[in-house]
Amino acid sequence: MPSQATRPPSLTHSVRTASSSDHGLETPPPGTHSPAASILSSKPLPVPPPEHPAFVQLSLSRTQKRSRPPRIRVSPTTALLKPRVFTAFLIYVSWEEFETLALSSKTWRNSLRDAELRDVLLSRFVPGYSVCRSHADMFSFRDVLLDFTDLQLFMSSQDLQLHKYPMHALTILSASQPSTSQSRRSHKYAAFCQAHSRFVLLLQSLVHSSPFPFAEESDDTRWRPRPSAAQNVRELVFPAPLSYFGNPASVVDRARETTSRKHRSVSSVLKRSGTRISEDGVLGRRFSVFGGSKAPPPPSADPHALKLYAESWRGWRRALNRSGTMSEGEDDRVFRPPHRRFASTAVSSQSSLDTSPNTSPSSQGSGNAPAAPTISSLHDIRMAASRLRAPVLRVFHPCSQMDDDAIAACETQLDDAGLWEHLSTGDVVCNLGFLPPEEEKGSDSDHSSVQDSEKRLWLLFDGTALVPYVPPAQLPLADPLTLPSPMYYAHILPPLLNPTYLMALPRCTAAQLSLVYMPTQVVSPHSPTGFARTKRYMWTARLPPKERPGLGEGWQGQWVLEGEGTKEGKEMLLDALRGDSNKPRKWEVVIEKSSASRLWLRLVVAIVLSR
Repeated sequence: MPSQATRPPSLTHSVRTASSSDHGLETPPPGTHSPAASILSSKPLPVPPPEHPAFVQLSLSRTQKRSRPPRIRVSPTTALLKPRVFTAFLIYVSWEEFETLALSSKTWRNSLRDAELRDVLLSRFVPGYSVCRSHADMFSFRDVLLDFTDLQLFMSSQDLQLHKYPMHALTILSASQPSTSQSRRSHKYAAFCQAHSRFVLLLQSLVHSSPFPFAEESDDTRWRPRPSAAQNVRELVFPAPLSYFGNPASVVDRARETTSRKHRSVSSVLKRSGTRISEDGVLGRRFSVFGGSKAPPPPSADPHALKLYAESWRGWRRALNRSGTMSEGEDDRVFRPPHRRFASTAVSSQSSLDTSPNTSPSSQGSGNAPAAPTISSLHDIRMAASRLRAPVLRVFHPCSQMDDDAIAACETQLDDAGLWEHLSTGDVVCNLGFLPPEEEKGSDSDHSSVQDSEKRLWLLFDGTALVPYVPPAQLPLADPLTLPSPMYYAHILPPLLNPTYLMALPRCTAAQLSLVYMPTQVVSPHSPTGFARTKRYMWTARLPPKERPGLGEGWQGQWVLEGEGTKEGKEMLLDALRGDSNKPRKWEVVIEKSSASRLWLRLVVAIVLSR
């Protein structure tokens, strides 16, 4: 049988064989060459057609999109709650609009939890916060916890007029059984007072954390206008003490010379006045010849005594209006509608009862100092932005007697709000629900009744509890020298009165004693202004400024101690300079002679009248 011819393998078969060899099938032994492999190696493969450029860019962009992370969508609320955007946003938003926005979203209500957003929000809606925050040291700052509800209550308390607190307290005390709505309103008023006190303590914590003095506090102690000396007031002149002159003969000669000089001046004045009177009398007789038929003029409708009396109480009322230190219920205009909180830039709190400006005419016309924003009420929140004045906190407990039970109820309100631990020694607490009983007026003079009407009852924190205090009574504090300033309670004192303290001065050396002939002021019920100006000899001891450890910031600087211009007064002054802590004495801070760098203390000596 003839042999069959061998057919060369096809390319398809060789490729399949090669592909199958790649998958682990039979492979030709090494050293042998496959015909299919030689054919493939000798024939080049066709070149693929070039791709379109648009298709290349599209494929690259798809690859890059797959490699990028997915975008996170940012909500408008998150974008607005960034500090810089939030600051610019609040400029164009009122409190009512922001409150509506916050009530619709929990994210807005929780903005107070962020430190930066909290500073922005409180700087916009709390007066005085931005100034206190700019001077604060956050390392020594003790935070006062608050949330959006506290801010809501605080803003509502600023819109509530102060006279509504005692009016509601009168309704509660007059009712035999308070109704449900009255009890609900009492709780709301108490919550308003707690929120106001919370922000007062927050501002105080910021202010006292600053190690640097405030620039606007240089004349902070002189914010009450004092009576000027250019008034028609009888001036009393006291003679010099006998110990002032060394030679008795010179004293007699000087006294004779002074007496003769006064006699000559008085006689010359009488001579001139007598001539003037005689001339007027002649003229009067000449006019009477031509006008003798005319009837004499009617008597004056206002006698001279009535004019003096009216001028006395009118001058006292003008002094009260100029002082700007009256609290609620102190003026008979208590039910006059006060300024709105946003009515002007000068008054930021609607809770003030005295709407008259507290700037004296003399200070307005001087033009030396820039006009500072006026504070028309002791309860203005901006009063808490000072380290030299005691903060005034609020509580609301309707009562007519400030007994132990009422004081305990006020302490409970502060403790329930978590504010008791933030109180400092010397803080003032005002119970807006306290209504003192009416006292029957006796047969005393009108001046004494005016003084009684100026007395107000406050509560002071002495470090352990609240104690009642009625200025200008003795301060119920153990060591007044630890207070931040000697003018710490000047804003709650009645007008025209200086602060007094019962204290023992530290040991003082290098004092310069001198006998000075100086003008002073004494209380005079017969004077239209309530005081008389006198000149007398006084001993003064000047102490150079130095650091006094353990004393408050306002007690530093130069001291001037004033005593009676007698030998006994000099001995008492020297005894006080020795620094005996067992012998406290009563000292009066003379505001008229004190300044930012000098403290003037007058030793008060009790005068015993013998019958």
